[in-house]
Amino acid sequence: MTDKSAMRRTIRAARRQRPAADRAAVGRAVARNVMALPAVASAGAEGRVIACYSATQTEPPTAELVAALLARGVRVLLPRVCGPDLEWVPAEPGRATTTGSFGIEEPTGAPAGIGFAPLADAAAIVLPAHAVDGRGRRLGQGGGFYDRLLAAAPRHLDGGPLLAAVVFDDEILEDVPAQPHDHAVDVAVTPVRTVWFPRDGVGPA
Repeated sequence: MTDKSAMRRTIRAARRQRPAADRAAVGRAVARNVMALPAVASAGAEGRVIACYSATQTEPPTAELVAALLARGVRVLLPRVCGPDLEWVPAEPGRATTTGSFGIEEPTGAPAGIGFAPLADAAAIVLPAHAVDGRGRRLGQGGGFYDRLLAAAPRHLDGGPLLAAVVFDDEILEDVPAQPHDHAVDVAVTPVRTVWFPRDGVGPA
């Protein structure tokens, strides 16, 4: 099995080769497909939070998704690195950002809280990923921020948020190297399809 570091290097190199001109269309498609997830589609009416993230220049864009959620009246939280953890800042149209320690644009402003606590009533957490395999195992950036976050989260069937990873379509792989502390996702969203990974009854219903 390919190790995580080697797989990340391969995927990062491939992402750098993707045409920059396609980013706007990719962002619109990702937004459309994430917004169609049942847990996300009902979040506004139910007063539920959606946690998202600001994509890097090589990841599938998420700005269109955040804008669409805000336009629907959904409260969106975006992450900011705080030591070994993530703290969560409410998204607002036009809110200023700053470049964080990992070169990722992070929101400014007062945080809603740190760790999983601000997401306890979230309908869904939209996560970045390098790849996802057929069992829903996610290959992250390697910092462990989301695995530490999700260690405190109940499973989706137990009232926890839906976990949705966003990747390019060819990044849904047959197998991703994983360790016991890695957390699988419930669904992967690409610009062209939505792939569910039913576990213990978890699915699109």
